[in-house]
Amino acid sequence: MTYKTEYTDGRTYEKNQMVTPIAEGSGENEETRLVKTYKEYEECISTIAEIIYMEMPLRYQDEWLKDIMAKGIWKPDPEIEEGMSKECCRNGCERCEQ
Repeated sequence: MTYKTEYTDGRTYEKNQMVTPIAEGSGENEETRLVKTYKEYEECISTIAEIIYMEMPLRYQDEWLKDIMAKGIWKPDPEIEEGMSKECCRNGCERCEQ
């Protein structure tokens, strides 16, 4: 779900409500909130980059993904989930790689 925000000078931008929810009553202005969100995302990207670069086991990617989903940053598309094997072992077996 996206919505538009319009600045007083006429600029507009769209935000994804799931990714950047409005912090009502928190006393934060929009810029401060966006900077915090940016830094959080930067940390998430850095974490997954380290996991990939160091070729860590898939369980670390799974933990990272659970954290991302718990924070509401990303959730799988229902169409993708329908096509997934419900009994995937995530160990690179032939069945999982299809």
